[in-house]
Amino acid sequence: MAFYLVKSLDHVKYYGNVPEPVPGHEDAFEEYALSQSDIKALNGDFVDSVNDRCGTLLDLSDVDFFDSDKCRILVAWLDERLEGDLGEVLEPLYRKLREYACHAIELGTGVVVEL
Repeated sequence: MAFYLVKSLDHVKYYGNVPEPVPGHEDAFEEYALSQSDIKALNGDFVDSVNDRCGTLLDLSDVDFFDSDKCRILVAWLDERLEGDLGEVLEPLYRKLREYACHAIELGTGVVVEL
């Protein structure tokens, strides 16, 4: 259960459309671990809305990849959400995910979200 910034698409293997690190090249990913309370909060606010907006199929106990194009959509969604009061659980999660998505856009890579 984590957000992963994909720093490089070199030396990755794919599970469907989701990049995974190859042994010896784990540095191609940066991880932000999520707690159970994070997952609960994300399930209520994030999953359905982001799936509708980004065309993803994310669900609890699932993983999906947001390529750089989907990251652009995700950043716009996050910016909208960050304008309101999200509380102490969601706000830091959304800020970290936004940071990862913006970096992925710059790199031309993406972000993996694993719930």
